[in-house]
Amino acid sequence: MSNEFGDFDIVSSTYRKSTTKYAKFKCRICGKEKDAPYYSMKDNNKGVNNHKKSCLRQDEIERRKENINNNDFEDFILLKDLGNRSEKDRHHIGLFKCKVCGREKIVKLQTMAKGVGTSHMYCIINDGVKFTDHFKSLFNNMKTRCNNPNYEKFHRYGGRGIKCDYEYLIDFYDDFYDLYLKHVEQYGESETTIDRIDVDGDYTKDNIRFATLLEQSRNRSDMRSVKVTDTIDNTSLYFNSIGYAAEYYSVPRTNLDNALYHIKNPTFNNGRYKCEYCDKSELEHLTIIIPKLNPLIEFFD
Repeated sequence: MSNEFGDFDIVSSTYRKSTTKYAKFKCRICGKEKDAPYYSMKDNNKGVNNHKKSCLRQDEIERRKENINNNDFEDFILLKDLGNRSEKDRHHIGLFKCKVCGREKIVKLQTMAKGVGTSHMYCIINDGVKFTDHFKSLFNNMKTRCNNPNYEKFHRYGGRGIKCDYEYLIDFYDDFYDLYLKHVEQYGESETTIDRIDVDGDYTKDNIRFATLLEQSRNRSDMRSVKVTDTIDNTSLYFNSIGYAAEYYSVPRTNLDNALYHIKNPTFNNGRYKCEYCDKSELEHLTIIIPKLNPLIEFFD
């Protein structure tokens, strides 16, 4: 037999269909057989004698047909076959419904059969879904804090085990967009931030709220209640946060924040805890912050 048909061998005698000469061909790579026009195979018309363009293409077509027959479109189901879009536009379209959120869309059947746009995440581009760039930015920043080790403050979020329950923007939109709009209407976009109610908890539906910058600053992981004891006269005062303590003793909050970050990340050295950054003890740090008191500060929940 002649070997002039690209990746295929001719395995039968030629025969005619109407006026066209046909033969059976077999792919030397995958073993698939097909009946095809003799001269098209010989001239490689549109790549018909190429394994990738012929066999793999045919596999893809069969897979699409199987998806349509089984109504298998990942997160979607076909509700109704709507036929051709119009007399001039012969694209076959269908009405699909998302199994996750229930949204419906009309789209080309072959597009869905290819696996394009079959994930629930694409419901975000549904005609009925409108959102602001700021809302999308809040979502992306939340994901970055938890999932990107290169983020400069990752150690405060994902680095200490904080997780985000929301994989797709559409789910976050469904749960929070109405609340977001209400907060923006009252406080403005610049004063609308994502805040966790429990600063040691994950970003979950029950632990997320929108807060102003001031509200968020009062709900930080270093804002636990504190007891400040003057070791000279042994008197104690209680504060709802270190911030209030700093205000009471007229201490710059920025200095206090920096020192507290060091105190909360100690290493055990020579029988006592010391800051791993500057090798000062907790008491030495706090004496620098509030030198008049020589204080003992204790955290409690």
